[in-house]
Amino acid sequence: MEPNLVKAIGQLLAYYQQDLQYFTKFSVVANNPSSNKKAEYCQKDNDTFRQFIIMYRVARNTSASSVPGLLDFALNWYARVIRPM
Repeated sequence: MEPNLVKAIGQLLAYYQQDLQYFTKFSVVANNPSSNKKAEYCQKDNDTFRQFIIMYRVARNTSASSVPGLLDFALNWYARVIRPM
């Protein structure tokens, strides 16, 4: 196997793991909307909604005060579109 192929597969798996961590934490918050996990999930820390916004450039130049509103929007979308499936 070529070294570049091995490196590419390693990078793919690293990003895939990070994606799964974001999705897992989002589902925990989405399935327990009344818990205090929502406030924790808005902090600037690893695997949080704010880090997701920054990493995937969902919204540029977001202030810390706008993150809870974006999270509410995403949770409402999840409740209307994804959960009913």
